[in-house]
Amino acid sequence: MHLRQSQIIYMEFTSKRCNSATQCELERNRLSPHLNCTESPFGVSNASCFGHWSMLSDCTCGDPNYRISSQGETYWCYQDGNWNPNIYQLKCLDSCSLPQNYTFIDPLVTDPIPHGTREIMACAVGFSPNDNIVRTCMDGTFSDIPKCLSSCYRLNLTDGLVIFTPDTPDYNNGTELSFSCPSGYKLLGSTSSICLQSVWQITKEPTCKGDVRFVGIYTGIIDWHFIIMKDYY
Repeated sequence: MHLRQSQIIYMEFTSKRCNSATQCELERNRLSPHLNCTESPFGVSNASCFGHWSMLSDCTCGDPNYRISSQGETYWCYQDGNWNPNIYQLKCLDSCSLPQNYTFIDPLVTDPIPHGTREIMACAVGFSPNDNIVRTCMDGTFSDIPKCLSSCYRLNLTDGLVIFTPDTPDYNNGTELSFSCPSGYKLLGSTSSICLQSVWQITKEPTCKGDVRFVGIYTGIIDWHFIIMKDYY
């Protein structure tokens, strides 16, 4: 029988390297990067084809920044030509880098952070988170990481009589601030403001107007004292 060149090429590409009736193929290009296992060939074996009951064991990740997905498993070559459990599902999972503008509640946290580590995040000084701060490193990524938004410093108002509630040196992003005046004064302008990305959202600067003064009128006989409330609008 004479085969055309195209038929020969087709047969070369579709033929298996190992005898599936007696061997399991170890496709090294399909193994997870950085994965190292102890190979124990049994029966008829070579560098890529392992006989029945050959095994792969003591699998580790060669790079210390990676963590293996399953420890202590032994992978056997079964009679159906497959590895059991499936060696190609064993992964070396990447660690996470320390996100910018973040610190961690745990003072022992180091960069990089191993896969599977659950951490409570905190924003750096001058920033506040917009969401839940508990996150887990999953194969090199903190999923849906909250944003660190710029905080606001205490408002510097022209009128020093205005009372702030709450009154602190700085405020987290999203904090609402209420304004009021001392007794005897009326608040004019905005009654509140909210901190958004280091900027106070305010329509009109609040001021306190109106004061109490004692005015004396001397009649020569009786010294009258009137309390006068003076309002400005």
